[in-house]
Formats: sequence, C-alpha cells, structure tokens
Amino acid sequence: MDAKTLSDLQFSKILDAASAYCRTSRGQELIRYKQMYMDPQACDAELALVEEGIYCFDLPNPPSLGGVEDMTFAFTAAAKGAVLSPSELIACAKMLSIGAETSHRLEAGRLRIPGLAALFNELKDLSSVAQRVFDTFDDEGRIRDDASPRLAEFRAKALSLGRRVKALIEEMAKSTKLEPILQDDYYTIREGRYVLPVKAEEHRFVPGIIHGSSQTGATLFIEPSQIVEDNNQLKVVLESIEVEERSIKADRSKLLGKYAEDARLLGEAIWRLDSILARSELAKRMEAHRPSIGAPADGLQLSSIKNPILFLLGRNVVPVSVELAGQHGRALVVSGPNAGGKSVTLSTVGLAVAMMRHGIFPAAMPGTVIPWYDQVFTVIGDPTSMEKSVSNFTGQLARLDQIITKVPEGRTLVLIDELATGTEPRKGEALATAIVEALVEKGAECIIATHFDQLKMMASNHPGVKNARVGLDKAGRPSYRLELGESGESNPFDVAAAVGFRKSILDRAKQLVGERERMLEEALANANKLNQELLEEKAETQELRKKLAADKKRYEQELIRLRNEADRLVYEARKEVLQKMKRLEDELEAIAKQAKAEKAGQVQGRRIEVTKKKREVQRDLLAEMAMVENHPTEQLPLADLKVGAKVWVAGLASEGTVMEVAADGRRATVQVGLLKTNVKLSDLRVPKPVSKKSQKSKPVPKKPELDTETVKLTPVDEEDLPFVRSPENTCDVRGMRLDEAITEVDRFLDMAFLNQVPQVMIIHGMGTSALLKGIRQYLKKSPYARRFRAGMVGEGGDGVTMVEVGGKV
Repeated sequence: MDAKTLSDLQFSKILDAASAYCRTSRGQELIRYKQMYMDPQACDAELALVEEGIYCFDLPNPPSLGGVEDMTFAFTAAAKGAVLSPSELIACAKMLSIGAETSHRLEAGRLRIPGLAALFNELKDLSSVAQRVFDTFDDEGRIRDDASPRLAEFRAKALSLGRRVKALIEEMAKSTKLEPILQDDYYTIREGRYVLPVKAEEHRFVPGIIHGSSQTGATLFIEPSQIVEDNNQLKVVLESIEVEERSIKADRSKLLGKYAEDARLLGEAIWRLDSILARSELAKRMEAHRPSIGAPADGLQLSSIKNPILFLLGRNVVPVSVELAGQHGRALVVSGPNAGGKSVTLSTVGLAVAMMRHGIFPAAMPGTVIPWYDQVFTVIGDPTSMEKSVSNFTGQLARLDQIITKVPEGRTLVLIDELATGTEPRKGEALATAIVEALVEKGAECIIATHFDQLKMMASNHPGVKNARVGLDKAGRPSYRLELGESGESNPFDVAAAVGFRKSILDRAKQLVGERERMLEEALANANKLNQELLEEKAETQELRKKLAADKKRYEQELIRLRNEADRLVYEARKEVLQKMKRLEDELEAIAKQAKAEKAGQVQGRRIEVTKKKREVQRDLLAEMAMVENHPTEQLPLADLKVGAKVWVAGLASEGTVMEVAADGRRATVQVGLLKTNVKLSDLRVPKPVSKKSQKSKPVPKKPELDTETVKLTPVDEEDLPFVRSPENTCDVRGMRLDEAITEVDRFLDMAFLNQVPQVMIIHGMGTSALLKGIRQYLKKSPYARRFRAGMVGEGGDGVTMVEVGGKV
C-alpha cells in the first residue's frame, strides 16, 4: 500500500482521530507514525490486543494514563550524574508510579486481558522509588523539612534568626529617633540582608553597611550595625540550606538514575498501552468489531460496514455490505446514479484494508473477513497537474500503467473510480473495458465505480466479474445502499431534477436522447423491475424453505421423543416381567423349604403349578422380545458354553463374548462392549447368524417350545437376575462432598423403597476413597439397605456399591 493510495483514501484523518484518544504525547506519536504490519500473524495479534482494550474499559478499575510525561531523557541525564530539578524529579516519580499502578490493574484483569497484562510482564515495580521521591516534596513542589535531618535543623535556625532580625529592624524602622532620617517607615531586603531606607544626606547618623541606593540617589539602603552579625549568621544558614537542598536533589536524582533502563522499558510499555487503548476507544465509538484475516483462498467479505471518515464527521452513514469472492482475477463493477455512494463504497473498502493493516478496527459488524493483500492501489480523485502538464485522463493512464507493471504474484486489490471518463465516451468505454480485462488477467482483484454500460455487461460474459449497484429510494433519491448482483442505471436526468436543475434544459436533453438508446433504457428498466420481482419471490421461497426446515426439525424431534417413550414402555414391561419372575422364584424357594418339613407328595402339586407359571412368564418375555426387538430367543445349549463363544445376553439385549465359565456350568462371565458381567446360563441365547439375507430382512423368530420335563426346578436368588441400569435404579454421586452424597443416597433409597425397586447401584468412584468409605458406613446404619456389596468386575468394581433394598436382615 503506497503513499499515493493512503493519500487518496485520506488515511491520515483516521490516524488523527485515533491519536486524539491518547493520554500521552508518545502514544500519539506511535499512532500517527505507525507503520503497516507486514505479517498476518503479527497483525492479528495486534487486533487481539485492541479487542482486549475494549474489554479493559469494562474492568472495575481500568488503567488511567492521564498526566504521564515522557521523562526518559531525565532518567538518562540522572544516570550520567545530572541533578534534576524538583519538577523533573516529581514528573519522573509520577511516571514510575502510574506505570506500577497500571501494571497492578492489568494483572487484576489478566483472565480477560492476558495480552495487555503481558505488556508489563517482567517489568520491575518501582512504586517504592516513586514514593521515595514523592515524600521529598510537598504539594507545591518544594522540598519538605523532613527530607533530611540537617535540612530541618537549618530551616528551624533560619526561621529563628529571621524572626529576630526582622523584629529588630521593624523596631528601628518605627523608632522616633530615626524617623527624621528615614525616607520611609519600612524595611527591605537587599542581597539577602535586611536594610533601612535612609536619606542620603543623613546616612552618617545610621552606622552600618551601605548595600545600594535608589535610582535618584536620594535614598541609601543601609544595614544597621546592630543586625550585621545576625544577618551574617542568617546568610550562612540560608546558604547551608541551599547546599543541603542540592544534596537532597542529587541523592534523589542518583536514585532515579539507577533505574534508568527499567524506566525506559516501563515507558515503552505505557506508550504502547496508550496507543492500544486509544484505538480501542475509537473502535468502541464507531461500534466496530474485530475483523478476521482471511485465509489464502478467502474472498473479501465486509459486513454492514460504515465509512469511518463520514462517521467521524458526524454524518448519518448508511452501512454497506461488500463481497468479492475468489482469490485471483476477480472484479466487482459498481454502478448507479451520481451521488449514490459509489465513490464512498470504494473509499470504505480501501480504508477497511488500511485500518486492519495498521491495527485499527474498521467500522464493520461481526462476520467481516479481509484477505491479506500484498498490494493495494487506488485510482481515485483528480490527478490533474498544471505544472507537469498532466490532465485527468493522462494522469489516470500513468497511474494504471504503474499498477499493471507492479502487480505482484501475491494478492493485489485495485480500487478505480470513474475509469477513462476524461475522453471521448465510446472509445473511453472500450479502453476502460480493456484495462479491467488486463488487470483481471494479471490476477488482480478490482472494484470499479463506473457509468459505462460495456463494463456492466462484462458480468454476463466473464466468470470473474460481478455487478453491484447503488439504488434509489421510493422518492427517486439515492439510497446509498449497495445491492450485489445487479447493475444500476445512472439516471442523470432524475438526479438533476432531484437537485432542482432547470426543467427546460432537462426537457431539451431528453429530446436529444436517441430513440434507440431510450428504448434500451426502458428495456433495462423493465428487466430490473422483473428482476426485483424475482428477487422478492426468491426471498419468499427461501423463507418458506426455512419454515419447512423448522417443521422438519420439529417433527424429527417429536419422532425421537416417541421412540424414547416406546423404549421406556418396553423397559417398564420388561422390568415388570422380571419382578414377576422373581416373585415366582421366591415362591418356589418357599415351597422347597416347606417340602423339607412336610411330605413331598403334599407339595408336589403346588410346585408343578408354580413351575408352569414361571414357564409361561419366560415364554411371554421371549415372545415380547421377539416381537418388539427381533432378538434371538433360542436357549444356548450347555455344550456351546465355551470361552470365546459368541452369545446373546437377553437381559442386556446385546451380543457378547464368553470370557470365563463357572465350574458348575450355570454361570459365565461375558464381555459386552467395555462391560464385563456375570450371566446365568438360562439368560444366554444363540446369537443370530450374520448374512446378506438376514441383513436385508429380519423375520420374527418363532416362539420357543419349552420342554416341561427337562426344566430343572431350582430356586433363583436376586443376584441371579442380570442388573440392567436405568435412571430408577442408579444413583451417581461422583464429584459431591460426603454430606451432599449421603443426603442424595438417602433420598434415592427412600424412593427406591417406595417404588419397590429390589436392587440399586450407587456410583461413587474410587478417588481418595472418602466417598466409598463414607457411603458404605452410612449403608451399615440405613434402614433401607437389606445388604450391600462392592460391584463385580463387570459392574464397576470398587467404584460402585450394589445395594439390595428392603428391611435389615
């Protein structure tokens, strides 16, 4: 981006506006003479700091840099042995104090502004040095009496002597004896000594030392001999005070000189922070947002951006959105009426790129993407020069030839306003078209403001060229809004009428327009009208599509809800069947116990009856699983129960692998996904074979026929039933404190007891085992826990506790 481009864009006004928010002169210099960033990562990091600066204003105690002067020169002089004046010492101390305070305030907000806080990392806290200097001076900048013990002594002595001498000379001035020989009844000070104004002719009557005379010579200023000695002592004391004050200033200067380098680094951090906060304040005023630096393949995307110069002038700026897709060889032709905003659009685009490259937010909304252009050129304004015999037309051509020659291999943005208008219109139009074609062919990305129809028509036969227009409102006035994808009419007659130009001249001009051109304009107007109607229909169609998409999403969510509800109902039904089987097992166990006390023949009938009921329940469960889920129902033969065998676990409705078989053959440890669980042989099924045919269609298996003579009647413990986790039987207290966890477990067990849930799982994790021990200690006393145990390997091990709900055994 050369100097000509920055000048055309009036970029110096942006720098002046940003520097006006600085609190220090050095911060203003950093902004006014700031160079462009040549690296996208460094530029993006600077933009991030400006964004943090906006957050900084919302801190409870934001940094304040008002009143800080650049005293680096004073620190350097002090380091070389110079004695600083009181004002310089105080200014140096203020710089150190504000730097330390700023560092503390940024550190307090480090979570929100880490980048700004890092500016002061590793800088020494020199607040104690500053305080040492502050304690030396009073509010008026004079050295305090307590700055040193000797100074206090000297000043007290001077005050005593001064009072005594003053009392003596006042007495002499009012003496009636001396009244005739005194010129006035007052005393004065000459050369630091008290004297009386004595008439020249009477001076022999006042013995003492003459310290001068009046301009007329009529008055001699005589130090009476009575106070000469006291004046001598007072003079000596005052000189001692002066020497001591210089010694104090030298001591404080030496102290500051020790930290000259630290003060320089602190100053640089302060000026840098000041320049960042100034740009942040400008961004906040313009309601600007941080732009994204585009990737190599990203196009230019400006979202609702305002022209910053017009905004700073207090104008009512209409935001525009500009899009230039693609990476190389693209052009956007902006057309429309005069004073409609074409030139403002070019200025806005150019300023947005320049501001981003200088670490300043363009006045755009979120979503703005600005590519990293290697060069930005402008052909804007009037290049006419009488001295160099350059016309507007020849000046444009010279600039364009320079641009075409300098187009690099990287990305180049070219902004052209009213190309080739300073010559014969038809030939100028052809020349403008050829220039744009050459720039696009060289790979440049161009935005051109024009009235030429041939440039507007390029979009129809060149894939890299798009149209945009600035339109008119309903009253025929420019709307200053940019509409992408359409070409605009210049409408000079309408614009002239809108500004009140003479109607008679306009009428004559309209008569001079050829019939053919007028017909073309009318056709173009009709086409634009038709296109506007199509755009409105497109907008309605898009709105309808959005509505349909929303309805589809709502229906999909409802379908998911219904499926979840169906799963819940199946789970409830399965749980009810399992509970019924458990009750039957309990009844069988009771019958077995009763058989020991009674004759076997009296109980045999009842045993057979209950066994039949159990088979019916099992048959119903298998049938339900077959109908609802199409799961395997064939009982796994004992001979097929081997380590490594694939089996179907009915309780988990999942396929697993046998990892271990119990010695009695009634149980096996099965790996289901990441879960290992102990499963009864009766809950294992033969898995369905996988084949293309079975994948296409899944027939419902036939209900299994149970052999009533081969079923072995054995009582079943609750532990024999597979534990299926659900929200009703699982309580997760991981991450809670012990007291919170015990409260939650007590509430959970109470609900489980009321809902007759036979067995529950409490997940507490391993951790430090504090929850594990505390919860199991509580379960020993809980009236709801009949018994409990640690989880098995497939259940979670010591990370869970399985609780049988009921009264204490």
